[in-house]
Amino acid sequence: MGILLVNDITVVVRAFADFRAILGAQTEVMLAQGRTIRDLLEVLSKRHNRFREKVFDSEGRLSEGIDIIINGRNVGHTKNLTAELQNGDQVFFFPPLSGG
Repeated sequence: MGILLVNDITVVVRAFADFRAILGAQTEVMLAQGRTIRDLLEVLSKRHNRFREKVFDSEGRLSEGIDIIINGRNVGHTKNLTAELQNGDQVFFFPPLSGG
């Protein structure tokens, strides 16, 4: 994973349903301290183009129905992607759910 610098943080990403097929069940992502959920989404999107297509709409906004949960707190429904991440955070991604 490389050398961990003093100002770097590591977050654990867990993906479910369609996102799991793209990202895998769990991965760790290293970011610079002070980075946000949007920054994490951009890193994951650069690694996985299909993830970008599912997460962002054509105008670069978070797609409808996506749940992003940081340490048990749902931030996806607010569409506020400026939540700052901390070392050791656990971030869960759930795609839109449909039922019948």
